Amino acid sequence: MTVYEVRQGAAGAGGSLPSLRAAAQIARPGDVFNVYPGVYREMVPISAPNTTWRSVVPHKAILDGGYGWKLGSHGTLTAAPSMPVPGPSHLPTGADSERRNAMVTINAPGVVWEGFCIQNVAGEGVTVLEPNVTVRGCAFYCLYGTAVQCNDTAQRNTHHVTVEDCDIVWTSLRTFALGETEASGAIKFGNTGAGNAIRNCRLWLACGEGFNIGKRTKATAADPFVVEGCTLHDTNHTSLYAVQAEHVTFSGNVVVFHENVNPFTKAGRKAGAAALRIKDENSKTAPTNSRGIRFIGNLAVNGRLLIETGGDDITQYECAAYDNTLISGPYTLKGVSLIDGSNDQGTEVDYQRNVVHWGRHLSDAVGIADGPRTRCTFADNYWSEAPPASHRGAGDVYGPLGLTNPDAPIVASGDAFCESWAEWQERGLRSSFDLSNYRPAGGSPLIVDGRAVAGALGPDGPNPPPPPPPPDPDAVDWDALRGMITTAAARLASSQANVTEAQRHTDGAAVLLGLAMVRLADAQQGQADAATEIAALLAKMNEHEQAA
Repeated sequence: MTVYEVRQGAAGAGGSLPSLRAAAQIARPGDVFNVYPGVYREMVPISAPNTTWRSVVPHKAILDGGYGWKLGSHGTLTAAPSMPVPGPSHLPTGADSERRNAMVTINAPGVVWEGFCIQNVAGEGVTVLEPNVTVRGCAFYCLYGTAVQCNDTAQRNTHHVTVEDCDIVWTSLRTFALGETEASGAIKFGNTGAGNAIRNCRLWLACGEGFNIGKRTKATAADPFVVEGCTLHDTNHTSLYAVQAEHVTFSGNVVVFHENVNPFTKAGRKAGAAALRIKDENSKTAPTNSRGIRFIGNLAVNGRLLIETGGDDITQYECAAYDNTLISGPYTLKGVSLIDGSNDQGTEVDYQRNVVHWGRHLSDAVGIADGPRTRCTFADNYWSEAPPASHRGAGDVYGPLGLTNPDAPIVASGDAFCESWAEWQERGLRSSFDLSNYRPAGGSPLIVDGRAVAGALGPDGPNPPPPPPPPDPDAVDWDALRGMITTAAARLASSQANVTEAQRHTDGAAVLLGLAMVRLADAQQGQADAATEIAALLAKMNEHEQAA
């Protein structure tokens, strides 16, 4: 392992590397690159595995593509701006207006990319193509496409990719250059395997989806895809989205839509902005059913759809929505929306212990819930007003929920169209959102024995999950069984290695033994020859003595 310093334009002074590309060209497995403050106008391909790339001062090593708000026109927070298609001088380059490259392409496993600022980008921010990669503590500002993309179209089973503690502002600006249908998620995963995670990230103003866990993402129940502890503000399309994915858990996230922020092409209507959604939309190739999608303990406020589950041509199985708090607002059209899927086969989502407050909403809102129940199940949910019979279940509570101030206005103030991440930190948008407004107050039917029995929030903090059910003595502990199999396989491999090593020594000993036997036979023959020769000499001596 070698530790290098990278200083923009250093030209080798003091042993420093002058650019990130120069560093990438000499990188070897295990190397560490400490990158000093500066503006690096370059695309970085990383192909050395297990390398670490770290901004010495967080967000001060800046990759800038030269494509930003200064090139377009914009006005208020509720009118769509316009942006040009990127030109040849903007980075990253691309084949055309839609297919753009990434500022950073990670094409090696085990890479850590930490603390950088990637801004004014004419394509994608970071593209990950290999497993066990971590993108940590970065800032992404003003991107034509996606901030972080792990869409392994080669289907190499990219797994255990983590995006954590990142700030993301303004993604999919191509919406303003190409139109509403040309949008992409702020973070997008697709065609990936188990163990991926998005944790503690903060997003403002995604012109497409927020976090899109997309088609043919195949995690496992034992090692799910986890999206947790994130805050998402003002996405144009769905905020937390699972589409044709397996075993994805969204937990402890907050989704907020400000009532004075909507700089998108359908101003005033929030386009298709669902807060939480499982929707297996039409797929051109190889559509797959979602399975094991879980929304647990999330807070969603003022989404056009607070939660929607269903699909256009396929369905979902073994999915759940537990302990979420869903709050309507001035942009809300529907509370809980169900779609029946192709051939009316329905969807299989279990709704339990959710809190649904229907307060302010669009004048033509559909209502607190709608859609065919199909195979969805409902139990122990708390509704501020009774939903249709299709959405009711045993243990439900209907009526005032006693939340602190759920209809409080949520507005943003500041400059939404800053020209850099540094400017956004100084004077970008700030929110009046107050989490405590959605907690149950004293006397709320949600509070039993001092704790909330439903929803994402307790009276003093996040609502702890209910205790797990007692173990089934007849159930198979699959995790333990997998562990035993793994241990046994490791022991078998170790034993096989020992056998191979012993055989090698045995073979070597046999060779040595054979050589020793040959030498022994030669020695014995020499001994016999010498004895014969001595006997002959003794006989001659006797003959001479007798003759004398």
